[in-house]
Amino acid sequence: MENINFNSAATIQAKAGDSSAKVSIVAYTGGIITVGGWPQDVVIDLNGLQLSDKVPLLLDHQESISATVGQGRPEVVSGRLLLEGLISRNTDAGLQLLNLNAAKVDFQASVGVRPNRVEQVAAGESVIVNGKTFKAGRRGLAVVRSGTLREISIVTFGADSSTAVSIAASRKKEFQAMNEAEKFLEQLSNGGGDVVAAERDRVKTINALCDGNWGESSSTVSTLRAKAIDEEISVDELKSRLLDTLRASRPKAPGGIGDNNRGDITAKHLSAALLVKAGAVDTAVKSYGQDIVDQADQMGLKSIRDISAAALKMDGRDVPRSEQELIRASSSTYSLPTALGDSMNKQLLQFYRETPATWEKFSAMRQADDFHDKKSIRPSWAGELQEVGADGKLKHGELDESVFTWSVDTFGRMFGFSRRDMVNDSLGLIQETLPMMAQAAKRKFSDLVWSQIIDNSSSFFTGGNGNYGTTGSALSISTLETAVTAMMTQRDNYGNDLDILPKYLAVSPELMVTAKQILESIEIHAAEGDPVGNALRNVTELIVEPRISNTTKFTNASTTKWFLFAEKSSTPVLAGTSSMTPSPVVEVNDAPFDTLGQQVRVYQDIGAALGDYRAAYMATGAGGGE
Repeated sequence: MENINFNSAATIQAKAGDSSAKVSIVAYTGGIITVGGWPQDVVIDLNGLQLSDKVPLLLDHQESISATVGQGRPEVVSGRLLLEGLISRNTDAGLQLLNLNAAKVDFQASVGVRPNRVEQVAAGESVIVNGKTFKAGRRGLAVVRSGTLREISIVTFGADSSTAVSIAASRKKEFQAMNEAEKFLEQLSNGGGDVVAAERDRVKTINALCDGNWGESSSTVSTLRAKAIDEEISVDELKSRLLDTLRASRPKAPGGIGDNNRGDITAKHLSAALLVKAGAVDTAVKSYGQDIVDQADQMGLKSIRDISAAALKMDGRDVPRSEQELIRASSSTYSLPTALGDSMNKQLLQFYRETPATWEKFSAMRQADDFHDKKSIRPSWAGELQEVGADGKLKHGELDESVFTWSVDTFGRMFGFSRRDMVNDSLGLIQETLPMMAQAAKRKFSDLVWSQIIDNSSSFFTGGNGNYGTTGSALSISTLETAVTAMMTQRDNYGNDLDILPKYLAVSPELMVTAKQILESIEIHAAEGDPVGNALRNVTELIVEPRISNTTKFTNASTTKWFLFAEKSSTPVLAGTSSMTPSPVVEVNDAPFDTLGQQVRVYQDIGAALGDYRAAYMATGAGGGE
């Protein structure tokens, strides 16, 4: 049985006669790589990479049976993408690989990833991915926050010799503008071309970029063409240099978009201008800084027409004279949809944070890397620390029933705006829609959390758990005293006090007045001779939640129910989001072919579960309370 180890380079020690070989691949170590067809450097967020149980092992990303050499199981360990699997001698490709290995040929690994969501990082900005901090270079940085591992290939040259990794699968067009080079790359990743065809198209792309009347810059362009064909520079670098050449050849304008004295327009300027246009000046300043906002204004980026023209110039394209053609052309650029999506995400996040949610006070937040069930531990499980004997051995604790499960699911909506709105310079529609979408997203999260609480899922509130009041539990000073005492005297299975303190009293609007009287009154009615001071004054904070009594939407809602919760550190309730989408995400794309305009989708990954029963108390409010 052969062993193949792929790191920076791979070596194979083959044994004759075996039908298969074990393979162990370090496919990606979480760093920056260069990908053909992408204008930026690329980093793959391993937390958002979707892995199947098995992925095929291919030769040179050729998706065909004849190019299949085996299969393996991928996993992410300590910030690295690893694969363990087998290479078969029973396929022509596998036999060819092992024969090449016998001839002392070195190999590398290359990952085929289909991006689902990409975060754009402007040049000079920093971002944390895979536990590392990366600073975007001159070309900017694309962070693949969500993607699918389609295959791993064995190649002679990878994109990064230190990690032996490249991305063969181009990003999908969905919600991204794609240039011709990227389209061609995706065709290759789907098995639609060979090396000769790829080279032919590469040269064709270079010639198309360099053709035309360049005037006094013709000599410069000819030199760049030769370097690109000889692969001294990449196609992306060629585009960048041609764009610089084009800008340098233009006469200086007295002001506005063409005024290079104020610097080149960047994606930040477009996004900031869109925020200002939408009335979100404070958000623009907070997100990009006052200098960028001022520069965008000085550059003349004041209307949709101005911003559209700037997007076309950023992509090195001509600006049509007709306003309608200008809007139409800019919609197909890479820069405008990206800037529009970025500005909308900034606004959506602000509106989302401003939308109130009562559960945020007592719910512990967690992040999931995928959509599988997750396990969390109730904080009260641990028991007490025990004395270590002379032998130095520590005794094991047992989890027993202290583990609970939770997961996240995806929720979203889509809306659109027409070309007429853009031509009419009408971003007011988006400005009105985004707060509503943010509120809808937060409301959905609130519905999920409170449905878990109100429905008492998994028999969380029970008499056996000491956190449930039934007959005679109508809200009153005496019943609140009972609940407070029950929570403060919670003990673990070994009789240890847990020191859990009640923090929040949650009631429906119908019980708000009663609750305020209990928590805020200085004196109470008492029998003659008894103390009249209110011992429960300000014992907790008051939360008024309308969902508790919303019988239209929640089957087990009631006007008499009330709840007591400890601090979120005690995890009475768990609220989960996805590491890929910790807050709602906005994405922008062209509308379907039969519709003129843009479409926008908003989605989020969220979930909720009841946590530690010792940190919560529910009363049905049945019967009277003294």
